[in-house]
Parts: sequence; C-alpha cells; structure tokens
Amino acid sequence: MEGSSGQHEEKIDHTISDTAKQIRNTISILKGFTMANMDASFGTLRQVKIFGVQAIERTITVTETSYDEESTKYLYKVVRTARIPIEYEERYNGLRVFELLAYLLVELKEQVPIHETLNKEQSSISIVYPKETVRIKLSIGLDDSV
Repeated sequence: MEGSSGQHEEKIDHTISDTAKQIRNTISILKGFTMANMDASFGTLRQVKIFGVQAIERTITVTETSYDEESTKYLYKVVRTARIPIEYEERYNGLRVFELLAYLLVELKEQVPIHETLNKEQSSISIVYPKETVRIKLSIGLDDSV
C-alpha cells in the first residue's frame, strides 16, 4: 500500500516515483513467490495475483501484478479506482469505494485455494511433471548441461 501526495494537491513527481516503487515492490513479491515455488506448476503460479493499493489525493487505486497468460512476462494493471467522498454532494462516490473493497475481498478469497495448490505442488503432495515446473518453464537455476 502506498500513499502519494496530500489530500489537496498532487505532487506529480512524488506520485510517479511512488507508482514506480509500487510496480517494483509487487514484482519483487511475485519473484519471491516464484523462487519459493520452483517445483510447483508454472500454470498454477500464473494464477497468483499480487495486489497493490495506492492513495493519491482522494483517489484509491487497486492494482494487480501477475504473470502474463501467454508468456513469462509480468503483467501490471489497474483493476479498480474510486474517489473518496468528503462532501455530502459526493456521497454516491462511496458506492465505488465499497465496490473496490468488495472486489479486493473477493479476489483475495479466490487466491487462497491457489496458494494451497502451490504449497501442495511445491511439497510434492500433488504431482507436477518436471517439464511443467516453474524451474523448467523459466529455466531458473539450470546449467547448460541439462
């Protein structure tokens, strides 16, 4: 979670810097999951989503970082944005804030079985064919003799 700028005036340089930091941090977390699950299925790892929350002035933004479905590249995207109401006339903006929170709750709950599957695969409780592992798909930790 990252807070950028104050409530009344956005500092563009600070916002850009904080956004870049959030992208780096969410990718680093995803890399951590990758390194911790080298013997799990890459297909399962692709389902992992790392969420970020950023507040800029009165706007809350939720982002997701994951692996691209068709490659091994990272995918960072904004999934929800809501403006925080502070005046009576803006009260209907509150619905978007609640929808943002509901979306995040639902998505986090959907991540639980994915992480359980990763744990089972990594600890060899579930069988993963070697060619489907993260290690092979990303060619991490392999020397040229393999």
